[in-house]
Amino acid sequence: MNILIVGGCGFLGSNLAEKFHKEGHTIHIIDDRPDAEKTKFTFKTHIMQCSANDEKCKAFFELYNFDVVVYAVCAPDGAYQQNFSGLVNILELSYKYKLKKIIVLTDTPDSMMVKCHNEYKFFCQQQEVYCKNWADEFQLPVTLIKLANIYGPKMTISNYQSVIPKLFKSSSFAEGKQPAEDLLKYRPQNYIYVNDMAEAVNKAILVDKLPFILTLENVTKVTAVALQKMVTAIVKGDKYTQGADDFIPADKDAATSCENILNWQPRYSLPEGLRMTWKWYQSLQQSSPPQKIIANTKKVLTGFLPYIENIILFAITAFISIRIDTSNNFESMAGLDCSQIYILIMGLVYNKKQSIIAAFLSMLLFLVQLRLNGVDPISVFYDMTYTVHLIAYLSMAVITGYITDNHNFQLQSLTDKLRRINDKQKFLKKSYDETLRLKNKFYKQIINSRDSIGWLYNSINKLYSIESEKIYSAAIDVITELMETDNAVIAVVNKTTAGNDVFLRLKIKKGKKVAALPVSVKVSEHEYLDKVVNKKETFVNKQFIKGAPDMAVPVIVGDKVIAVIGIYDVPFEYFSLHYEKMMRIISMMMAEALHRAQQYEKDTHDKNYVAGTDILKEKAFKQIEEILKQRGTDSYCKFKVDEVEGIALNNLRAIGQTAPYLQNAARAQDHIGITGENVYILLEELPLAMIDTIQKRFLRKNIKLSLAEN
Repeated sequence: MNILIVGGCGFLGSNLAEKFHKEGHTIHIIDDRPDAEKTKFTFKTHIMQCSANDEKCKAFFELYNFDVVVYAVCAPDGAYQQNFSGLVNILELSYKYKLKKIIVLTDTPDSMMVKCHNEYKFFCQQQEVYCKNWADEFQLPVTLIKLANIYGPKMTISNYQSVIPKLFKSSSFAEGKQPAEDLLKYRPQNYIYVNDMAEAVNKAILVDKLPFILTLENVTKVTAVALQKMVTAIVKGDKYTQGADDFIPADKDAATSCENILNWQPRYSLPEGLRMTWKWYQSLQQSSPPQKIIANTKKVLTGFLPYIENIILFAITAFISIRIDTSNNFESMAGLDCSQIYILIMGLVYNKKQSIIAAFLSMLLFLVQLRLNGVDPISVFYDMTYTVHLIAYLSMAVITGYITDNHNFQLQSLTDKLRRINDKQKFLKKSYDETLRLKNKFYKQIINSRDSIGWLYNSINKLYSIESEKIYSAAIDVITELMETDNAVIAVVNKTTAGNDVFLRLKIKKGKKVAALPVSVKVSEHEYLDKVVNKKETFVNKQFIKGAPDMAVPVIVGDKVIAVIGIYDVPFEYFSLHYEKMMRIISMMMAEALHRAQQYEKDTHDKNYVAGTDILKEKAFKQIEEILKQRGTDSYCKFKVDEVEGIALNNLRAIGQTAPYLQNAARAQDHIGITGENVYILLEELPLAMIDTIQKRFLRKNIKLSLAEN
């Protein structure tokens, strides 16, 4: 199935994604985590980094044609309304694109007690009511799976609330002391290992009809004291001994229980699951501390860096100011001094906050300077010179800070706008690349599929030529390829000179089973040929007539049958209307190609033939001979014309005089042409046993032939 997991990079979603992939499903993910696209999976998946209420979700639905949506979003504190609007958007899109199933993961009432507060309970109830309305009003296949407390690896990568991470992370608990009181205040809870949860959801998406609510719970609950004992034993490496009151039976609703409806059973006990979770925590702690320390150090330094630089710059300013000869210069520096430069720098480089701090530090420095020069600092309140100086500090701080803050605000606005544009461009490019990938995939399927129009077109496209002989050569290959047979034949229609009898003359053949076919067949002697040639019908050998082709179709140009296509040794399953129509298509395409070729040959007659005759010039004659050579060594025979009506053809001067006799003796598909100073005749599909017969037939018409090298 094509499955979309909303929140697929979180604790629940990532474990579901791995499970679905192992079951052979195609996984797509929507997640608003900043590092969503960097989430590592054991397989390749398509991740779109956006909120579930983002308009980009619509393009995702249009692009991938999902079968199932699993909504596995863990709402952080204070983000319930945003989470709800995301659910609304997903339900609307699921209805619009007619998804087969929508699974929404939520919590049982008991697990809600562990999670948060009344606001979260209200959110879960609101979510349930809204989904129920969609299911009732629009017949949307929504199922809510109410989960007990899920635990397992990757719990710390999302906002999923649980007591277990607190127990593992508590240093006092790790030392064997009593955990904090708030960890033991909960009543007995139901715990499910995350792999068991994934198995249940996987079963749910495979079931055709589900009730609106499913409950995923264990048969027993564990007390807080027992949970403490288990985690303590696992952390210390001791063996856990179960107490009599550690577990109590759980009250389960049989009508919504996954055990009854999905035939689901938990595979991992609580101690086993906690042990695997602790191993994951240990591996995480062993691999991540250096990175975490570096990241936290950078974060702290980044926050304190402006204050550190402020203090350093103030120290430099104070040193310079105090070193100045205050007795001679202090009064003269009431206008511009080092402190003003210091305030200006902090205001322009950072913001108003740092410039205000710089102003107050400068005021303090000013008062110290007054004191060092024997002036009572109280005098600043009645001596306007000093008061204005202090006000100048504060004014400069406010003005420079305001300018910098305004600039930073505008810069941040432009940065946010650029980020949104880049995100949009990135999403569009990703959509384009994925659309292009799917287009190429479907194109290959269309082109390479034997039942496709594309494959048929590519095969028949070989018939497009302006030379008749090339068309016949291509046609025999197309017929054997499309009809999946190794034996085919094309015969042209010839009439006797008197016009009374119609014959089929073998033009080209392919395959061992047609090697012994006669060169010429009289149409009137075979009823099936009469239907094909005279009535222009398709023949299918349903009566298994001996010697007849399995299927034969006429090639009709204008209103005249010019050739017949026959195929032999056709697989039994191909005796169908579909393949009969395909044979007709091939004959029509071949007829169209031959019609164009005949028109071209007519238009270029003077270029290719000796003037006033049907004798080919040397270049055109050699081209035809080359085509016949490509068909095979036994596809034609070449005769040299030695004498016509007693006239020796040692040179080309007698061609005009002898041409009518040659044209009258040759058949329509025979080729008469010039090579050097001699005249030759090419006879197609002529068995060696008939060479003497042909020579005698021409001799009766006073034309003497000798066999040339083939």
